Amino acid sequence: MIRTGKRPTSVTTIAIITLVFAMLVLMSFGILEFNLIYSISYFLSISALVVLILEIYALVISILMLASDSKKVWYSAVIFWILVIVTAIFYSIFLSGGFIEYFALLWTGPPMISSIICLASFHSKKVKNYFGFKLT
Repeated sequence: MIRTGKRPTSVTTIAIITLVFAMLVLMSFGILEFNLIYSISYFLSISALVVLILEIYALVISILMLASDSKKVWYSAVIFWILVIVTAIFYSIFLSGGFIEYFALLWTGPPMISSIICLASFHSKKVKNYFGFKLT
């Protein structure tokens, strides 16, 4: 594919940050999440599986963002951030009420905010131009 311009700094920065955090979270919580998949609680099993899949997805997307300038990578990254936002909203609603509400905000707030920032960055003209979108 022919590059349509110099790689924007935001793409590289987002890819590296996503890669580092995906690796850190997988290394620190991966075994715990894998064990929770086989837990007695159905909700914990599904929750752990969803989070584990999103972490692996983040790892793959970050590597692809560093290696490719394909439109498919752009679409995959946008889909990932939308999934993170939807998952965070679901968990914050499901876990709301009492003490657990603070726990839900702690674990869902930062990923949701960072996903919104990444979505905004990837919708800029410079980034879309880099990934080969025709801008009028």
